[in-house]
Amino acid sequence: CAEPMREKGISWSRGHTHHRDDTVLSFTVFPEGGSRFPSFTSLAQYYVEHFLVERARTLDHLDIRWLNRLSGVRLNPDGVELTVETPDGTYRMQADWLVAADGAKSRVRSALGLAFEGDRLQDKFVIADVRCGVDFPFERNYWFEPPFYDGNSVLRVPQSDSIWRIDWQIDPRADTDSELAPDLVRQRLERMLGEDTDFQIEWVSTYTSEHRLMDSFRHGRVFFAGDAAHQFSPFGGGRGGNSGIQDADNLAWKLAAVIQGRAAERLLDSYDAERRPIAERNLADSKKSTEFITPKSDHSWGFHDAVMNLAKVAPFAKSYVNTGRFAVWPVLENSPLSLPDSEGFADLARPGTPVLDCPLLSADGQPAWLADQIGDDFTVVTYGPTPAGGAALLSALSAAFPTRSISIGAAGASDEGHDFRDVDGAFARLYGAEPGTTYLFRPDQHVLARWRQFDSARIAVAVRRTLGLIGIGLNGIGLEQEKAR
Repeated sequence: CAEPMREKGISWSRGHTHHRDDTVLSFTVFPEGGSRFPSFTSLAQYYVEHFLVERARTLDHLDIRWLNRLSGVRLNPDGVELTVETPDGTYRMQADWLVAADGAKSRVRSALGLAFEGDRLQDKFVIADVRCGVDFPFERNYWFEPPFYDGNSVLRVPQSDSIWRIDWQIDPRADTDSELAPDLVRQRLERMLGEDTDFQIEWVSTYTSEHRLMDSFRHGRVFFAGDAAHQFSPFGGGRGGNSGIQDADNLAWKLAAVIQGRAAERLLDSYDAERRPIAERNLADSKKSTEFITPKSDHSWGFHDAVMNLAKVAPFAKSYVNTGRFAVWPVLENSPLSLPDSEGFADLARPGTPVLDCPLLSADGQPAWLADQIGDDFTVVTYGPTPAGGAALLSALSAAFPTRSISIGAAGASDEGHDFRDVDGAFARLYGAEPGTTYLFRPDQHVLARWRQFDSARIAVAVRRTLGLIGIGLNGIGLEQEKAR
């Protein structure tokens, strides 16, 4: 799905926060460079879903059932029984596993009587997609107490198809139907865009924010992902959508390994152990942003006003201006799967870190990217040729668990026997690599372990430990033999 999403989406890098007529903060979201893809791509949810459905249609073992409505869920010791309603009648379905990715109002969660703790905020916003011919700078702008609107805040961000998404805060006691009256919406947009501006309103609605979190993302043979498991306010950039994608990325390879008999079922417990702390951090960041944008107490209002006024004259105060922190792909801190780190490494690419992309050159001279070489399987990356004898055990390991190995030669080196070359030394810089440095990546492109020297027995133990299979022989090689080697 990545290429069509990038082609349809947009990227912008600059943003500004204003207080009345003054600009209190200007920033660059993410620096570009070093990766195959832009730092981030902004794309409306309906396009994301469209490309996902189009991709799903091409998968042989995936069945899309439209107009099917889940009406009942019953847990069994060895599976889940679903009751599904359709226009043609009701049917039952037996599943070994169930992933509930059915949104904030999850029917699965409700059917199982599971709590979704949190609160619904009183703040209310109007959101409008507007097509207009004004040549605004392709940047994000957020206003507090804007001179062109009587409310507390306004947000304007660019979208695909020459659309500008504009949010403005309204009184939480206001009648929704009145606030969405076409004449009032147009009147307010004319003040924001200019009375002489020609524009079309493509869509308009209201929203309020909720902060909620399940106590566990796994309940027996049912897993919860995305908004069904956690809910954040939309302030910032993509926390909800990105978190859902990360949940799926984390769970899919683990579930596949268990279903295929390649891993012990206890591997699935790591889904909640890794993803719920990330949701907790996102929730904390989301609450901080919400409290700054719409303060709820005299203390918060005092802090908000002090920051706004100080930021105009004191650079240190700019870092406290918070209209939403942008989502980043998080490090899996304290993951039960990550192996203890080896000594002598910098902190940048420690275990739990997602792959840091960089350009490579293939053995036949073709440009390539590191991230394209990692994923789906466990991947061993060595800096320099794989030592003699190492390939044999890796081959045995791959026979039991999908494992692949690539070697990267140093930039400018003349040695042979590598699959790729470090074009400009980027891999060495990002990964603190020197001859012999070895990284082991998980199927979801996170660092699982790293060593200063290639050691095939350690790699084998690391993969089997991750899959919960320590103690089971691998092609006649038992655990004690591996330790001895």
